[in-house]
Amino acid sequence: MASTDPNGVSEDYLRSLQRAAELLEQNPSAAVVDDVLADLETKVEHCKMLGIGMGGSVLVRIDTRRPSGPVSDWQVLSLLKIYERVNGASPVTFPKLSTPTESRLDPGRYWIWAREPATGRTTERSLVRVVGQKELLVDLPVP
Repeated sequence: MASTDPNGVSEDYLRSLQRAAELLEQNPSAAVVDDVLADLETKVEHCKMLGIGMGGSVLVRIDTRRPSGPVSDWQVLSLLKIYERVNGASPVTFPKLSTPTESRLDPGRYWIWAREPATGRTTERSLVRVVGQKELLVDLPVP
């Protein structure tokens, strides 16, 4: 069994666990319990698959695409799925425009989408499981 390296557990990771507990206290509905459980299961699965203790992160690379090929200059955003239930939670913007763009995300289930800065038009949100690998490539369809 792997032990946890405290340096591998980010503040965001710890905050997500705290928010999960708060959500369960404030609104223990079936939908909230299901979302929190799925997030926790993803975190546990990540640890088991990589043979690490709690924590870790995944380098998530996003390519924005149309059927004709890559599309550049879209802003990519992510939001931990359980945070859609947290008042005032804001998505995280990837540090540069696509394509590609990348950011390190803690294990979990994330809504990921893109916005065209010039027009404000957005893509559909995609639910992505960030789990069990050191790097994840996601092709995100854009209109």
